[in-house]
Amino acid sequence: MKKEEKMKNQAELVILAGGLGSRFGGWKQIAPIGENGEPLLHYSISDAQKAGFTKIILITPPSLPQNFLKQLQKIPFQGEIIQREQRLEQIPLKTHKNILKERNKPWGTAQALWCAKNDISTSFALINADDFYGKESFEKMFQALNEAKNENQSYFIAYPLEKTLSPHGKVNRAICKIKNKQLLKITETKGIKEDQGEIFTSIQNKKLPLKADTPVSMNFWGFTPALFPHLEEFIKTFLKNPSNLIEKEMYLPECIQQIIQKKKHKCIAIKSKDYCLGITYPQDLKKMQNHIKKINDAN
Repeated sequence: MKKEEKMKNQAELVILAGGLGSRFGGWKQIAPIGENGEPLLHYSISDAQKAGFTKIILITPPSLPQNFLKQLQKIPFQGEIIQREQRLEQIPLKTHKNILKERNKPWGTAQALWCAKNDISTSFALINADDFYGKESFEKMFQALNEAKNENQSYFIAYPLEKTLSPHGKVNRAICKIKNKQLLKITETKGIKEDQGEIFTSIQNKKLPLKADTPVSMNFWGFTPALFPHLEEFIKTFLKNPSNLIEKEMYLPECIQQIIQKKKHKCIAIKSKDYCLGITYPQDLKKMQNHIKKINDAN
């Protein structure tokens, strides 16, 4: 293999592991999934390593339970794992001291990625720590990132809505409008539920049916460092609006939506037929454990 090919066939992985699951009632990041108590993060990192990812940047809240740190040390990853804290003051504005006086909650996923900016040196993917994406998704993303010819082009894994739901309650999903593999619009849709084979959300107490094969984003993205100037602009615009500063969060999909609308960027859908399972409710643990066991038994 030529030196140029070696340099090209690499990618890094940012994992968002912040936030305390209110509906779950605790730290989803350290919930035991494997037969030996391994957390979900263990399997995502293992799948990423098999796909070819060589570096992990883990974004965490400032205060972590000791169990999380112990589990992190046990993960068998041959590359580098960097832990970075998502702190309120890590924003691209010098006037942040005035902004932070009344802010208590994290800024959201867009700022979480900004916290990884200085650690990223090449193309990279981004995932949540509390979702199971499947081995094939990591392989497809790694391939796309290494075959990309346009640095202002990003990717995301698009899952069928029916394969992302919880049988134990409502979930929020980012519904995607795609044309010729290109993302045209992404809409955060709350309160999606499946009942007796029907998938729907509710608006003003009226059911709005949704198709089972509707493509949704589960926050599995692929970018180049060329995203960061756009991300900086998005964050600065958000922070300059006083109504955003106390409670509102800046979400990465909103940033993507804005830059594709301005035609500064293209985002390509990589469709997956796999299940993407999340941990939203305590009852979801059993389904996740059974899914992992089935995969392990098949290997």
